[in-house]
Amino acid sequence: MNKKIYAFLLLPVVALGAAAITIGTQASAHKGGNPAHIEELAEKLNIEEAQLEAAFQEIKAEHKAERETIIQNRETERAEKLQNKYEERLSKAAGDGDITEAQKQLILNKRAELIAKFESEVTALQTWSEQNDIDLRYLGLGHAGLRGNSGLKLFGKFPKFPKNSE
Repeated sequence: MNKKIYAFLLLPVVALGAAAITIGTQASAHKGGNPAHIEELAEKLNIEEAQLEAAFQEIKAEHKAERETIIQNRETERAEKLQNKYEERLSKAAGDGDITEAQKQLILNKRAELIAKFESEVTALQTWSEQNDIDLRYLGLGHAGLRGNSGLKLFGKFPKFPKNSE
């Protein structure tokens, strides 16, 4: 009975040990951040290792730029969807007689003005941060900070104000 328990406990320990050895072996195969196979590949292609590394870095930078473009496009699409939903809610409010079309337009104009001011402040804050070499996280702006349109989320919800009692 005790042998079964020891065998049952020993199996995960052995598996974890094997995984640690594998990871350690792979980590030690890297030289200066370059996988060991870069040296072999450069030798087989009869080019300098630095040339090969530069090519890898160029490809890596291209992929990063592509990912950033995709993310920016998604953020733009999301912002457009939020704006459309907001305008639909305002149109419904106007259709229900809660606000007039003129009020709807005033609201849209004020919202656009607020967003423009917000974006201007974000840009100014980022510039200030870069000029003073201060990471914006130290201002306590939360996890998302001021990246992308994350700060504009608050503009995506139509606030529910109490109706004026007349």
